Amino acid sequence: MSAMQTGLAKTTRPRMSGVLPRERLFERLEQARERPIAWLTGPPGCGKTTLVANYLEERGSGGLWYQIDAGEADVATFFYYMGLAVQSLSEGDAPLPRLAPEYTGDLAAFSRGYFRELFARLGSPFVLVFDNYQEVPPHSRFHEVMREGLAEVPAGSTVVFISRSDPPPALARYRVNQSLEMMDWEELRLTREETDAMVDMRYPDLDQQSRDALYERTQGWAAGLVLMIENLSRGRTLSDTSPGSAPQAIFDYLAGEIFEDFDQDAADFLVRTAFLPQMTAADAGAMSGEDNAAERLAQLVSKYYLVDAREVSGEVVFQFHPLLRDFLISQGQKRLCAQEQAALRVRAAELLEANGRVEDT
Repeated sequence: MSAMQTGLAKTTRPRMSGVLPRERLFERLEQARERPIAWLTGPPGCGKTTLVANYLEERGSGGLWYQIDAGEADVATFFYYMGLAVQSLSEGDAPLPRLAPEYTGDLAAFSRGYFRELFARLGSPFVLVFDNYQEVPPHSRFHEVMREGLAEVPAGSTVVFISRSDPPPALARYRVNQSLEMMDWEELRLTREETDAMVDMRYPDLDQQSRDALYERTQGWAAGLVLMIENLSRGRTLSDTSPGSAPQAIFDYLAGEIFEDFDQDAADFLVRTAFLPQMTAADAGAMSGEDNAAERLAQLVSKYYLVDAREVSGEVVFQFHPLLRDFLISQGQKRLCAQEQAALRVRAAELLEANGRVEDT
């Protein structure tokens, strides 16, 4: 593939078909555009990219889409491909400057000048979307580039970031001065009405009892809902709700999009703690044998790995999304011997009894 073809692939907005227009969130995006920066964050499969792409199609907003990947660890790569994208929009104009060696000593000044020229070429008002920002390594100078470039966003235009994590520390100044509007997982979850609307689009004959069960199991997670509906359309039922009973397609998705991100220790922690339907950090430590259980759980929540935290009677209680828990229990059946599984079930029952809770399955 040529550099031009790669550049166009990186800057091509996803094409959408058969998508539910989420008017509730379209209005929210309109509000977010009152600020120069909008940041959408949530777990994989929650519909972030679909929402923004569909919003731009429905509202006819112009602009540019940039698909981030691990290559952005080298900031020169970003400047190069962004230059190709802008050149394709304004043929005949002089190309944007490239990051020559003499500029690397003052990356901040180069970035401000580059973005000033980039935004002038796009013409205000515009929407510039950076998708998959979580792919940028934590210590990459790309964050510095963004920090400086965002200061040049003209009034009336917006830069939208789509990520599986919150903004990096380098962008903290924009949160402090209220230039950045956040939309997180709680907002992006499908409501019951949106869930029913998606069922009507894909499997309208589904009965009310099954719709109730479907909403309970998916809890607003769009990817899970789509895959569950697909499973039902093939003649499967929702009658089996025991842990580990979710469709294989969901397990495959979670394996590729979430589980492979973890090292062996983190994976073992997840598998062992999944024997509990809900847990405190102390419970998780007792199940996993790890002293840093609180830190691990906090990281899972902050990285939007389909783990929720809420305060109950003065303590923080963590809970895996039902379909993630299904997947982790199925992994436990593969990774742990029968004796280990039995011991963990006993330990989980003891903890639930001690805390006055009951297993939900």
